[in-house]
Amino acid sequence: MPYEFLEDVAVADIAFRVWGKNLETTFVEAGDALMNVMVEELGSIETREGRRIQLENEALEYSSSSFSRA
Repeated sequence: MPYEFLEDVAVADIAFRVWGKNLETTFVEAGDALMNVMVEELGSIETREGRRIQLENEALEYSSSSFSRA
């Protein structure tokens, strides 16, 4: 599982740390972690509509170490 729930963080109802090999997979794993919090029975979800979202920003700067697991 490329994420972990942080039970000892008191400033939020739920907190988790996510990691991935790049920015795109990190966001995908964050979505998976969020779905696991919101939906008790993941098997009950069915796709009714699909959408592809793509964001671009030339000013976005990050280093690969920013997304590696600590």
